[in-house]
Amino acid sequence: MRIHYLLLLFFLLTFPLRTQPLPYPYNLDFEIGEKGKLPKGWFVPSYAEKLGYGAFLTDEEPKSGRYCLELFREGKYEEGMYGSVMQSIDAKPYRGKMVRFRAYIRAEINSPQGSAHIWVRERIGNDEETGFFEYHQDQPMVLRRWEVREVKGRISPNAEVINFGLLLFGNGKAWIDSASFEVLSDNEIQSINFQLEQRVIDNLVDFAKIFGIVKYFNPFSEQNFNWDCFLYNSVKFILENKEQTSSYILRSVFKDFLFFKKPSNNLIDTSGYLAWVHFGYPSDKQHPFIYSSKVNIFNPIRKYQGIVQQVINVKEFAGKDFEFSAFVQGELLDYSSKILLAVRFDDVNNKQIGFLVKEFKNINKKEWSKVNLLGTIPQNAHFAKPAIILVGDGNIFADDTYFGVKNNTQLNLLQNEGFETSKDSLLVYNWRLLDVSAQNGYFAFVSKFKHRSGEKSLNLYSDKDSRILLPSPNETIKVILKDQKELAIPITISVTDFLSRKLQKNKFFEGDCFYDLNDKVSQIAILIDLWNFLAHFNIYLKQDINLETFLEKLVIETEQEGNGAEFLKVLERLASLVNDNLVRIVHKDYATDFSFPFLWKSINGKVFLTNIKNSTKGIEVGDEVIQINGIPIQKVIDSLSQFVAYSSDDWKYMKTLAYIRLLSSFDTLELTVKKSDGSMVTEKFQKNIVTYELVEERPERFQLLNEKVAYFDLTRLSEKELKDILDTLKHNDYFIFDLRGIVLTSEQFLGLFTDKVISYGTWKLPVFAFPFQKNVSWQTINCKINGKSLFNPKGVYFLIDERTVGIGEVIADIAKRNKIGKLVGTKTAGNPMEMVSKDFPAGLKLYFGTFKVVDGGGKELYGSGVVPQIPVALTKSKEDLVKDKILQKALYLINTN
Repeated sequence: MRIHYLLLLFFLLTFPLRTQPLPYPYNLDFEIGEKGKLPKGWFVPSYAEKLGYGAFLTDEEPKSGRYCLELFREGKYEEGMYGSVMQSIDAKPYRGKMVRFRAYIRAEINSPQGSAHIWVRERIGNDEETGFFEYHQDQPMVLRRWEVREVKGRISPNAEVINFGLLLFGNGKAWIDSASFEVLSDNEIQSINFQLEQRVIDNLVDFAKIFGIVKYFNPFSEQNFNWDCFLYNSVKFILENKEQTSSYILRSVFKDFLFFKKPSNNLIDTSGYLAWVHFGYPSDKQHPFIYSSKVNIFNPIRKYQGIVQQVINVKEFAGKDFEFSAFVQGELLDYSSKILLAVRFDDVNNKQIGFLVKEFKNINKKEWSKVNLLGTIPQNAHFAKPAIILVGDGNIFADDTYFGVKNNTQLNLLQNEGFETSKDSLLVYNWRLLDVSAQNGYFAFVSKFKHRSGEKSLNLYSDKDSRILLPSPNETIKVILKDQKELAIPITISVTDFLSRKLQKNKFFEGDCFYDLNDKVSQIAILIDLWNFLAHFNIYLKQDINLETFLEKLVIETEQEGNGAEFLKVLERLASLVNDNLVRIVHKDYATDFSFPFLWKSINGKVFLTNIKNSTKGIEVGDEVIQINGIPIQKVIDSLSQFVAYSSDDWKYMKTLAYIRLLSSFDTLELTVKKSDGSMVTEKFQKNIVTYELVEERPERFQLLNEKVAYFDLTRLSEKELKDILDTLKHNDYFIFDLRGIVLTSEQFLGLFTDKVISYGTWKLPVFAFPFQKNVSWQTINCKINGKSLFNPKGVYFLIDERTVGIGEVIADIAKRNKIGKLVGTKTAGNPMEMVSKDFPAGLKLYFGTFKVVDGGGKELYGSGVVPQIPVALTKSKEDLVKDKILQKALYLINTN
């Protein structure tokens, strides 16, 4: 190849240009021009024409758009020959700057030796001085599938012309498409070609384990820090310091976060301690329930207290001293927990005129102790409201309460002071738990379990299921490094230390870091970022995976992968560790506009074609797919399912089949099918149709199927669109709501079909105050729908099948449980939750589900699915594969009614 390089450089230095340089890059998508001719702005140099090379626009498997550019040569082969198709631009705007030429290329080599490359070369003056030239001879393209290639280089200060294009060695064909030519920022220039040694891999894994803890749980961390830049610069620092130990690396990078002042004699700072609490996950998007907060663990997280009170008349005792007391025992569970005795005084109009309170924290778990509150009743007080209050989380008992005035201690103004009068353990007869307390997770009952006198006492406690677990003062997380050394990271910091310490300027946060999916530093940084997010916050992460080992494996794969498309597959493998059908990671630049000209689906573990275009060998709907590219279909699915996330076999097949058809790197597929008579047919298909050219047939997203029946596809209608339609809709006897897919609306529209208030269950949001999902807490959100009964149809039908997922399953369960309508179809996916998204560097977006959903009967819906009242059995018959049997069933029921 050294001879090739010298000859190539000679010809590219000496060939005469046929055209004047263009002022800027032009027609890099090859869409301007006529099929069979050279595209505008491009030419074949004369030396290449003389050797028999030619080029033209073709519509044969373009990467994007209508055309790609083909460079070809036929005829007698001579070793060392090559040709090019190229463009020339004025170099003046690029002088002294770093540029990048990037393009997708593929090749079909028909000679003993040969390959395709992209290249860039500058011309300086009269070419007496050699300038920048590169074509990456170590990255030959010899395969007929699109792969991205790029050349980077700095243009000389005196360059006159920049030439770039596609190069073909030998005989055959080479294609180029979706090219770009751009100036790089300083951060983009860093594209280190790594050969990762084990020490560097270990350092990266150690860094990854520390990074997420510091970013999300260290109190010195702030959400508005430039963490993307910190991550990029840290990875770059690790790669540039290959000989350094992990301890040196981590202390250099995390010096502001790892060390804190240890308290002397284990004294507790009464000012409190700060800790991060994440409700759902750290998000920069507004959401009514999902947010992060830095809290003082000495302050309660519950928004209200558990208050049990009684109202007494104190008019005749106005101006006198009083005592309010109780005997208590029990357990206070958090540093913020305490008992309060409080009295509110109101005038004759129930307007507050006074309030006294006293707190108690030292409560004995097994012995009764007296607590009391002393004060003076205001002169114009008519009513007093003595209350026993639980702040924070705990389980306490109270007995033998007393409210009396000085000089008349025998008179107890409280009724039912010993809680002996009750009915079925309910708090009745004067005492009551405030409604707002019950709504915030507190309970109060009369208990026979403990009593100081008599047979009963008051039991006031917080809901253990909604308790938010918080770390202790000065708590640290210990991480074992690869060299078996231990590193402690604080996850609580005293308020005093936090306010007194100033973070020093940290170089790792500085700069405007540019992420590029084709850059190795960016790739490793993004991998670490996604790994940490899933490890710390995704509740559906598989439990049988060693995350550290898996990360190490993916770091090695990232080193070996080349371009952004290949790296995206690494991220897909990481995301596949989640048992969630909603999970997918996407990037707009790697979304395909094209797909194969067929649709397919799985039935009982077998794959059948449901639609097909332009088969030349008689392959048709109903044929069973046996092999792909000569490999049994089951092996293909098992192999490629590593790139998709799923929670059931149905979704494993669905997502893998969609991946093969839309997202895989295959440009051609060879299908072998078994026909109904048992014969086998093999045919090759190209990914040559627009994705939406062939889709499952359904009615329009809103359609009046006849004057009586209105159809709504909630997988294609937004919340606003559905509301606008329903607001203007005339009376219809029947409604059909299609839930087969990812529904885009909430469940609230169901209130239009009932006059009841529906309390339909509980959404449980995970709450994280500890790294790696240790001690996960749950915030419960009780949901209801206010009935409006705007419609009173003869029938409402909901179409469901195994594709019904997320909020669609919640809608189906509510409709079934509250008899709003009938479910028609097959059992749903068993994956109910709200779909949310998280942005990552370089334009990546992760979609996933959050919340757990508990139905009105107290059963968690995840994993079980919703069963229809009207089941529809689907078979592999051609009729069932072609027709929408579930919709037909609903229409049949309507017609028979």
